[in-house]
Amino acid sequence: MWSASGRAADFAERHGATEVSDLVRAVADADLVVTCRGTGPAVLDVATVTAALDARPAGADLVVVDLALNRDVEPAVGELPGVRLVDLATVREHVPPTTAAEVERARELVDRGVERLAADLAGRAVDQAVVALRRRVEAAVAEEIERLPADGALPVEDAARALRRLAARLLHTPTVHARSAAREGRAVEHVRALEQVLGVSVPEHR
Repeated sequence: MWSASGRAADFAERHGATEVSDLVRAVADADLVVTCRGTGPAVLDVATVTAALDARPAGADLVVVDLALNRDVEPAVGELPGVRLVDLATVREHVPPTTAAEVERARELVDRGVERLAADLAGRAVDQAVVALRRRVEAAVAEEIERLPADGALPVEDAARALRRLAARLLHTPTVHARSAAREGRAVEHVRALEQVLGVSVPEHR
């Protein structure tokens, strides 16, 4: 393992490899070199590989595999005698051609995933409103519970009265806003909103 950043030692230890400090010597001793940095300038340039070739036994070929999206090996290295350079372009040339149907299927999967994500994100836009509504209802319920007898004995009439009082509290604000909207000429808009929120069907007023 060799790294310009100095991280080769830790990586080599964790993967049972050996760190090298002299890159030219390491390339000279290798039959296969794999690069996958993908950052910064090419680490294997013509000068480095030429120096490594000069230190190799005569007739010993060197295979260099560049797996980086941004080249780690200068393309001209592949033109040096005794060097075979395999990069991502080479790999792509030898992969069987993808059929149009497979490409279309992949696009459909991506489009469907994007649609699901967009729908999920759109649904989360009302999360705070839902939380606020739940807190309001829970607070009203808690206050009504506080009014109930501490001993747990509750006549049917008292229970019915508590439930009606709770219902009135929950409906008070929507009712006030509905009448206000009607006075402002927004009755139809407000009724449609109530139908969506409460799941009710309001007959048209004639």
